Amino acid sequence: MVIYAGDVLLRPYQASDEGCIVGVLMNPEVMRLALEERVLSRSEAESFIKRNFGPSTEPCMETVCLRMSGEPIGFAGYRPCPYLGENDLEIGFVLAKDYWNKGYASALGKKLILHAQHCLDLPRIVAACHPDNDGSETILSKNLKMKFIDEIPVTLSTGETRRRVYLTSFA
Repeated sequence: MVIYAGDVLLRPYQASDEGCIVGVLMNPEVMRLALEERVLSRSEAESFIKRNFGPSTEPCMETVCLRMSGEPIGFAGYRPCPYLGENDLEIGFVLAKDYWNKGYASALGKKLILHAQHCLDLPRIVAACHPDNDGSETILSKNLKMKFIDEIPVTLSTGETRRRVYLTSFA
């Protein structure tokens, strides 16, 4: 399945996307407030790809590409969210730094929410961001009109606990 979102599209992961996705997961500036809040090693990045990207059925992460050129620039999609006591799916997007502040994340988020609501028939969708990630929080609350749920402690794979701000849509 391909989701068109303005100047970008979301499509199933292909082996040729690995370099881009690994590069994003190994970039300190991108990763300091995303996922595990740290750069992943190459083997951790490869393992992340195997766990979170197709060729499985939905929900999963997929590759974000520029619509005109097809160039991969990051990833977005769905993943299970066990932190709110429900069987929720969480939307997320992580783009290479060169593609921030271009409206791509907002366009993707809108399409992911619509897809979850109309195609996956979900009662709600959630999204999370680091409390210090003002850019993502603005996208989620203002651009995507998601409502604040709570700031919740989340245990990372390292065993450390961090806080995440959770927002919901169409609940």
